[in-house]
Amino acid sequence: MFMRVLSRTLALACVLAACADPAGLSTESTTPPPDETSTAAVPAPVATTLEIRRETFNNVTFDRYLFAVANRRSIPDALFEVIPDLPPCGLNTRSARTWVYVHGLINGAAVYGYGFCALKDAAQLTGLWFVVPAGSPAPTHVRIDLWDRLLDVVHTGIAVAI
Repeated sequence: MFMRVLSRTLALACVLAACADPAGLSTESTTPPPDETSTAAVPAPVATTLEIRRETFNNVTFDRYLFAVANRRSIPDALFEVIPDLPPCGLNTRSARTWVYVHGLINGAAVYGYGFCALKDAAQLTGLWFVVPAGSPAPTHVRIDLWDRLLDVVHTGIAVAI
């Protein structure tokens, strides 16, 4: 329950912040041709752990796991362009072409950690995270996946030990 409430609260804050783009009023389609960024040009994302820190929010304590994509400089920025023709991310009608999902492995089982839908370029693949309630089993591995919604292709990351 805590994870659901915290994820919804943080996701809404992210969505609302991303919507505050006064220059984004154009209704003109900017959809690039599907072959603009071929799937062959996108490497499998490789996660690297930046930090694990204990935090408290609304009297609830949790561990925040922070990650980056080590090979982010090899990932094309075109994947993060705003494509107004694609479905929105909640209230954010100007979300990125590619959504980023951070998955943790806890006790050998894959557990969805968190998703990011408003990154502007590959350089922003440095502030990724998910939380685990304090006292819960700690994840042993992390995997970061990129879902290119324009081509409907998932670039599956390589699971690495935390």
